[in-house]
Amino acid sequence: MLFCVRWRHKIEAVLVCIVEFDLASGYGWAPGSMQRFVRRQFLLVLLCLCLCIPIVMDICEYDLIKSLCNWSTYVAPNAISNSSLVCYYTLLHGIFMRLQCLNSTLETQLAEPSSALELRRLLHKLRWQHIKLLSFTKKLNQTYGVCLLLIYTSSFVSSNCMIFLCYKSIANPIDAHWSWYGYIIVWVSMHWSKMFGILYFNNAVQQEQTRSLSLLSKLQTDCVQLTETINHFELQLKTDVRAHVACDLIVLDLRFITGLLMASANVFIFFLQYDITYHALFQPDPHS
Repeated sequence: MLFCVRWRHKIEAVLVCIVEFDLASGYGWAPGSMQRFVRRQFLLVLLCLCLCIPIVMDICEYDLIKSLCNWSTYVAPNAISNSSLVCYYTLLHGIFMRLQCLNSTLETQLAEPSSALELRRLLHKLRWQHIKLLSFTKKLNQTYGVCLLLIYTSSFVSSNCMIFLCYKSIANPIDAHWSWYGYIIVWVSMHWSKMFGILYFNNAVQQEQTRSLSLLSKLQTDCVQLTETINHFELQLKTDVRAHVACDLIVLDLRFITGLLMASANVFIFFLQYDITYHALFQPDPHS
């Protein structure tokens, strides 16, 4: 929320920058395409919110005060964080769509080759577009870096605690109720969907960059100047400028999911060992 307040004076400049880029690149978009994307993201947030409300009411035994406390403590902050991520997802999706247009232009050139001079001018234009998109991606992840780090930390801790509580409920099902299991499923799904969504949209942008490199490698020419332009473009695409890194700590691609799963398994084993040790040391032996 603090970042949103700070950005309210800068969002106009960001939108102007995006429009100027589209006008200079000659890209046009179907009306309502981005609105549909944003609408789908907010519908997912609303769906999660609607699932939480009756479950929380049932857990709190339909006590209005307890339910309001739970909503204000857990449901509302997570709904706000999910809503704030919609802006981040939308900007990354916009970068992805523009990279798709860049690749479509390259595919057209492969299907209908033009003269070396025209192709060289086109590649210079596409290089400029790629530099602008990569720079915008890096600034975007730098701006949201602290938010992403906090989201990953809180979601990782919360989801692992919920998983361990679910294990405890299964081991001692006396006081467990269907609403409690539903509560755990909703929260674990919500936390992991946030962590996966951030990586998914960043990975989509990286895949389009890889596709651009693959298309460039198919361009064959005998012109020395055009070959030099293609080599420079390929080198630009291969150079790692750490555009998909949050706070210089988290590399935002799908391979990070493997690390999260391994860390989650280690945390669960730690909780399990602690629980067994606690019961062994502090609970009396019934046979003694």
